[in-house]
Amino acid sequence: MLVAASFPYLNGLDNSFHDDDEHAIVRNHHLRNLANIPTFFVDSSTFSAEPGKGMYRPLVQTTLAANYALGQYSPSGYHLVNIGFHALACVGLFFLARLFVPGPTALAVGLLFAVHPIHTQAVNYISSRSELMAACGVVWALWAALSGRNRLGLALFALALLSKSIGFQFIPLLLLVVVGKGIESRFGWRRWAPFLGVGALYLIVISVDGFLPSSLAQDVRPFGTQLATQVKVITLYLKLMTMPVSLSIEHGIVPASGVALAIMLPLLFLLSLVGWSVVALRRDRASFDGAGDGVGIGGVWFFLALAVTTLVPLTVLASEQRLYLAVMGALIAMSALVSHRPLRRGGRVVFTVALCVMVVIVSSRNRLWESELSLWSDAETKAPSSSRVLANLALALHQQGDRARAGDAYRRALQHTPHAARTWSNYASWLEEEGEWGQAEQAYLRAGTSEWGGWRIQLARFYLQNGLLTNAASQLDSAQWNAEDPDLHLYRGRWHQLMGQNQAAQAAYEQALHLHPQHAEAANNLALLSMERGDIAAGRRWLVQALEADSTLAEAKMNLAFLRLKEQGTDALDAYAQLADQDPSRISIHVAWAAEYARRQRWGDAVEVLRRALRANPSDADLLAASGDAYRALQQWPMAVVAYQRACDLRPLDVSLRNQLSAALGAAGRPDDARSQVELVLQQDPENAVARRNLERLKRPFERRDSAREQSP
Repeated sequence: MLVAASFPYLNGLDNSFHDDDEHAIVRNHHLRNLANIPTFFVDSSTFSAEPGKGMYRPLVQTTLAANYALGQYSPSGYHLVNIGFHALACVGLFFLARLFVPGPTALAVGLLFAVHPIHTQAVNYISSRSELMAACGVVWALWAALSGRNRLGLALFALALLSKSIGFQFIPLLLLVVVGKGIESRFGWRRWAPFLGVGALYLIVISVDGFLPSSLAQDVRPFGTQLATQVKVITLYLKLMTMPVSLSIEHGIVPASGVALAIMLPLLFLLSLVGWSVVALRRDRASFDGAGDGVGIGGVWFFLALAVTTLVPLTVLASEQRLYLAVMGALIAMSALVSHRPLRRGGRVVFTVALCVMVVIVSSRNRLWESELSLWSDAETKAPSSSRVLANLALALHQQGDRARAGDAYRRALQHTPHAARTWSNYASWLEEEGEWGQAEQAYLRAGTSEWGGWRIQLARFYLQNGLLTNAASQLDSAQWNAEDPDLHLYRGRWHQLMGQNQAAQAAYEQALHLHPQHAEAANNLALLSMERGDIAAGRRWLVQALEADSTLAEAKMNLAFLRLKEQGTDALDAYAQLADQDPSRISIHVAWAAEYARRQRWGDAVEVLRRALRANPSDADLLAASGDAYRALQQWPMAVVAYQRACDLRPLDVSLRNQLSAALGAAGRPDDARSQVELVLQQDPENAVARRNLERLKRPFERRDSAREQSP
């Protein structure tokens, strides 16, 4: 049983984190310290890195914290634990089923459950560990209670509840088995009271914590719509159980708009199954050893296990992981239905072939869970109009660098769900990369129509990149409610750095690393601050930490390589020359090389370095801005104006570039054009001190020498 449950999933040990894993595991700093474990049991907000996404699942968080302590973010350890709980659930199901079906039937139930492809989502999706742990606790608690091991049953019931609230289904399932087997006399109030007491205590805890009231207060959809929609969902579940060939993380089911023939026929079908299960349950009570033994218990079990998600509206309409506990009942019913006569040789062959086919399907599905791109690409083939699929596919394509397809997927997703804040924020980032700065700002502001506040942090980064420091500060202040987001502190550090407040910048970067020790950008920025104040040893340590967190971070690679060359006695100019030869496409190297020439007042050499870089990258705003600085130092005003103007065309919202252009225009004897650039800056940033100072100077009689001295931040 253990081999059957584990072997099919071994090819998925390196599969990546997905969907909710990002905020619940990867960015959740609470999991990075085992000392936080007691907090998990009293504060549901520790479940996620994002405010408002708290769940009371302390036992799951404890296992995730242990995973992090042993292997940090290596996914194989997380997957092994998921597989382990799946195997334990299979063994527990086998022992439980033996209490009311024959041994060979119980073995068939356990083996079918172990390899059924419907569980690939629950096992591969690390965040679904809560489903596995809760179901495992329920099954073993049922076995313990029915075997007369009440104390063990109580402990296992508590563990199930501490994994996920579906553990509460233990009570109706225990009542079902007790009634189905006609053993009510063995379960008096003395045996029931402890279980009811544990359940009541759990409800009190999640009420005091606030998790239960906030969950019940969510207005996802009307109750009538929920019931009508779940008729379609349960019908889909039955199809996937019997023919698991169209599995997907998203099935594209939309809420039912009303009672129609498309709903009535599935409803009648489901009601007939419920009625048949109830009749079979009565037959189970009449004859423990007859043909109907276990059929009724399994059939009613299936519907009871889906009762919570049927009655309680959830954001995601259908999810295969929710079937984990329900499939146990369905397999008990189906296996018991054919167990009244021994399987002949042909039947055993068919059963063995079915198991092998299921193993192949599981292995194939595991490969689709390898990455976000493979997972959501597969989902798009099955639900091409789902906004959730399109939004996640767009993000995966964006992260993989397929910008054309990503942009198309973003636009299609927003057509279906025009108020999706996260999609607008991700689309805004894509627009930035396309150079559509004005549209990017509007997209970020569209994200602001939602209650989700992560867009503010990204908008602050956008404003910092464009020199709009006042706007950036406003967004960072407004995002303080999300103080556990390391990016908030990263961009706060950048703001302090641009303001010349290096000590405050260092504190902000250190806070980002406290929340996320693998935050490579924060470590790289701390390295630069350390080297700037002459602490080379600290700079090296931070750079090594940055590359340990992200070995692909190009800036950290360049900085560490430069530092090593310097430590070997290589002159800075020669070090940059070597780095440029090794990676000629890296623009930041050429900008830093030119800046070193500038520090030595060798502006002609700086211009030559930038000219060579611009031949290969004629449309890079950073190179053009650096060229403008060099030409301005050489008092080649027309060339400076051209460079700054081209940079402004590429980044039209960058007020620092416009201030530089204004200064160059003034020095070139074009005060009217200079004044128009200043006015554009003040339209975007009315409090911009440099623009106000330049405007005052332009109001006075034009003096070339004064204009030449105008500086940008």
